[in-house]
Amino acid sequence: MDNIMDGMLEPYLFETNGLLDSLDEMLVRDEKEGDFSQDDVNEIFRIMHTIKGSSAMMQFDGISKAAHRVEDLFFFIRDKGIEYLDAEDKKELFDLMFKSEDFLRSEVSKVENGEPLSDNVDDFTNMVSRFLDKISADEAKKRGCCRGRSRGCIRGRRRIHGRRRIHDRRCSHDRLYIPDRRCSHGNTRCRKALFRCGVRTVRAG
Repeated sequence: MDNIMDGMLEPYLFETNGLLDSLDEMLVRDEKEGDFSQDDVNEIFRIMHTIKGSSAMMQFDGISKAAHRVEDLFFFIRDKGIEYLDAEDKKELFDLMFKSEDFLRSEVSKVENGEPLSDNVDDFTNMVSRFLDKISADEAKKRGCCRGRSRGCIRGRRRIHGRRRIHDRRCSHDRLYIPDRRCSHGNTRCRKALFRCGVRTVRAG
């Protein structure tokens, strides 16, 4: 770490530890009440956004990546509203957030003690991603996913009437369906089924 980074380390640690203390207070209070307030959802999002940015600036990439994934989770929850989660989801979210706090504190403690940071944080980020995938799938069920309602439009996982699948993070199902030039089923019924579950279709180039 160069002299500039050395000079920024103390403010970084002071700010990050303060944010994690605030996070802990919120989690303990909200767990006693059995729910997150919408204000606390917004604040947790802000905390993770700040830790992500400051850690990236300090080149603590593992901490930044971990905070970024939790930020993504709370972006989704903030957008949908905390009432979107059922009681079981909230219980799982509390457990996940206490684990997140413990993980981030352990990494920050390594910085304080001059110890090497974790090279691979995939176990942690995958844990957060699994929960985000779970509640995203719940959204699809609530909205009436084409996979459950319009079986006539679905032929396996790889095709919908000649549409080939690729991934698109902007879609609630992580899927984007592109009409295949060979497809003869580009009709209104198929398109309505796709739009009902929030999947976007575009013309093949």
